[in-house]
Amino acid sequence: MNFSQIDALENGIMDEYKLGLEKLVRKMSNAEFKRMLLQRKWTSYSFTPLYDFGIDGMQNEKAKIILRGIRNDEYPPGPSHREDLVHDMKIMGMDIEEIMNTQPSKHTEKTIKSQFDFLRFNEEQEMHDIKVVTFLRFALEILVSVEYSVFVRRLEDFGLTRRNSRFYWPHFLHDMKQHPLGHRGETHSDMLSEQLASMLDTLKKAAACGRYIQKSYDLRSGFFNQKF
Repeated sequence: MNFSQIDALENGIMDEYKLGLEKLVRKMSNAEFKRMLLQRKWTSYSFTPLYDFGIDGMQNEKAKIILRGIRNDEYPPGPSHREDLVHDMKIMGMDIEEIMNTQPSKHTEKTIKSQFDFLRFNEEQEMHDIKVVTFLRFALEILVSVEYSVFVRRLEDFGLTRRNSRFYWPHFLHDMKQHPLGHRGETHSDMLSEQLASMLDTLKKAAACGRYIQKSYDLRSGFFNQKF
């Protein structure tokens, strides 16, 4: 598997994921959509711990520097990204009791746990580093942007727009994939692209990356296999 094949795999999954989510979200009532976002909030809370867990098991220092920077972006001066999420939910009409008291479903908890389990150390170091970077880039950046590209259209029905959103719209824009694998860009996805490509210096590693991409999609998309 070469870089163009990996790109084609990623782009095909992204397109399929977006189409499936558009159909799913279109069928949701307003109440179901809100309940989905309240569950989805728990996957947002797991973002930083997943980055920390992934970084802890790695040895590739160049990759770790980039990953640390992305993780640290979650806590800029002032409100954190989690506070921005609450801000957006309030604009949608949710009260603080609903936001704070909604517990994760068993399925949501299982989905989050499966992602941590995937990042456990079960292979030689170089392959482990590739697995971690692939998962964090594809599942927690690229596919998140795909999700939010669908969500933001429905969020407009609740008065949340690009102008007043502090979480969904900014994450849709700064997480997205804009360049092919191997070309560094400014979004979180593209910040990791060049470094990941440099790690895929054999056909075996590139093939493993392809498998990790598919598994990352399975782990991410599995969240939606529940009733809201």
